[in-house]
Amino acid sequence: MVAAGEVEDAEHIDSDDIVRDIAMRDEFLANFGYEGVPEGYEVHHIIPLSEGGTDSPENMVLLPKEVHDQVTAAHAASYGWYQG
Repeated sequence: MVAAGEVEDAEHIDSDDIVRDIAMRDEFLANFGYEGVPEGYEVHHIIPLSEGGTDSPENMVLLPKEVHDQVTAAHAASYGWYQG
């Protein structure tokens, strides 16, 4: 999952400039029969929005919170994001 989200020469988008589309998240969840994010899980963008990934169901996966934290930490190290 980490490698799938690493993009060469991506132009970073500041998190303050990212607008998430809740309707797209809800569509993604509905595709799997969910009305909301299941307990203990989080929706992850395969290619991070900050690195040019789309806010669309095709760029989303459902991960256990612990795995999502690990993938996000790996991307933070790879892209040089500040994690504070």
